[in-house]
Amino acid sequence: MKKLSVVFCYIIFVSYAFAYDDSNKLQWLYPDDADWIVVDSLPCLEGKEGYIPYYKNINCCDSLNCIAFAQDIINSDFFIVRHSTDGGLNWSTILVDSIGVLGKYSFAYPKKDLALIGCDSGYIMKSTDGGYSWKRKRLPEETWKNQVNVINMHDNIGVANCQNGELYITEDGGENWRKLTTESNIQNQHILFASMPDSDAIFITISNLLDSTYNYYSSFDRGKTWKSLSNSKFNNINGFSQMTFINRKIGWAAKGIQKELNSPQYRTYVWNTIDGGFTWNLKFSDTVPTYMSAGVPILGNKSNILIRKLMNLYLSKDGGETWSTYKTTYNGKQNATISNTAAFFPVPEHPLVVSRSRILRYDKKIIAVKEQSVDKSFHIFPNPTGERMSIQHGLQSGIVAIYNLLGEKTYEGKIEEENPLNIDVSDWRCGVYLCVVRGGSGIITEKVVIARE
Repeated sequence: MKKLSVVFCYIIFVSYAFAYDDSNKLQWLYPDDADWIVVDSLPCLEGKEGYIPYYKNINCCDSLNCIAFAQDIINSDFFIVRHSTDGGLNWSTILVDSIGVLGKYSFAYPKKDLALIGCDSGYIMKSTDGGYSWKRKRLPEETWKNQVNVINMHDNIGVANCQNGELYITEDGGENWRKLTTESNIQNQHILFASMPDSDAIFITISNLLDSTYNYYSSFDRGKTWKSLSNSKFNNINGFSQMTFINRKIGWAAKGIQKELNSPQYRTYVWNTIDGGFTWNLKFSDTVPTYMSAGVPILGNKSNILIRKLMNLYLSKDGGETWSTYKTTYNGKQNATISNTAAFFPVPEHPLVVSRSRILRYDKKIIAVKEQSVDKSFHIFPNPTGERMSIQHGLQSGIVAIYNLLGEKTYEGKIEEENPLNIDVSDWRCGVYLCVVRGGSGIITEKVVIARE
């Protein structure tokens, strides 16, 4: 009876927060901040109306191919895999199944045909067909009661870090794993986190419970030898347990410091190294405390850094010199969670993050849409097209702008008496574009595909 009550409450919550439309999909509510747009909203599957899916993680193997996976809030065994081939603008479901493994925490998508998900009890789910089918692998026996918190992969080479404080390496795409040992003299050492910027370099954090320190090490030969970098006390402002490196020199770390003892609110501090982790410099601090500590930094390149913190997003586009803070709200109501592990840069300018049942994309260069004003007379044809496209509209005046996947404007023109408006696209590159029309009572957007034989 108690379980039924919980399920009922969740259904009421989702119905209130998202609402369903006639196509049995969650309605796309755009964030109130115009720098972000919603590019995907999880469907409520036919015959699964009692299930409440939400995104767990997202990753891209290149600038076009991305995979996001979702689980049901109540039954975490229920598994949905979504795929994008245009940098995250359009998504389709490629798998709905019961995988038989509870808890899915970490995700790596190093190349188009290989994806790995770290799960409970030492399990790793592996796909060799781009996410359409999965098989279970298991790490060595000592991990069987521990979740796989981190997976970093470069082609077929990668590392997995588990809750039991051990680090494992694979050199055959996740088929076989062996434990790595460090040369640390720390007794009862516990490896908390690992970052792998290339196929030979590994950076790790080791905790020492005896003297309450974090100890940072690096290896440039896949864990055969290790070098001590620096250390810090747990409660120091620069005592962070998780760090991310984009190469062997540049890395980022974030830490949340409690506002006061036993307080659920934390102030966020962001650190940067340019000498491979020997020294760290404070680059950002948020004086306004918020709930939960900061997540692991996600790096697009040397300039683009994204940090998630429950309801907040921190984004820098200039290497950490200046930061923008975003609170994800919809129709004035703050969204409950931004996953601390679910973000990725398919291209440096446009990170993707998951927010419950939605995927958000940073599109400041594009005129983002808060609420779509649907004009039934609006129509783009032919679509796809290769030579010319026409925009049918019901406007007396307006402006049309068309952007590519990088947010670069490829066309801008006025809508006047000409209807339809004809545009020559014969010299445009093939791909997906976003057409934005402003006029009348609102803004209309539609995706356009340029394709040729």
